[in-house]
Amino acid sequence: MSPSMTINRSFSRYSALLSVKKYSDKHEWITVEGGIGTVGISDFAQDKLGDIVYAQLPEVDTELDQEGEGWLFKIKLSKEAEIDELMDEEAYAAFLEGEQE
Repeated sequence: MSPSMTINRSFSRYSALLSVKKYSDKHEWITVEGGIGTVGISDFAQDKLGDIVYAQLPEVDTELDQEGEGWLFKIKLSKEAEIDELMDEEAYAAFLEGEQE
């Protein structure tokens, strides 16, 4: 007899909803999950800027008010509500159109 095996699967849309990208007017993006923000630069900025040769990262424990698999740093958010002030993907696309005119 072979031992029986039980496989449990569960799916959660909760974390997917929390990790929506928000954009700044300086072409940085952030996703938030569990109070931790993951910060990177947009595809637009990567195409325009080319290689990143310098990045000024925040000091450890510095409080800050503010694609794909690539990102620059992770931060613990002290004021998560400030993320609402940033642009969603649709607003960022409109911002890019205005900037290219």
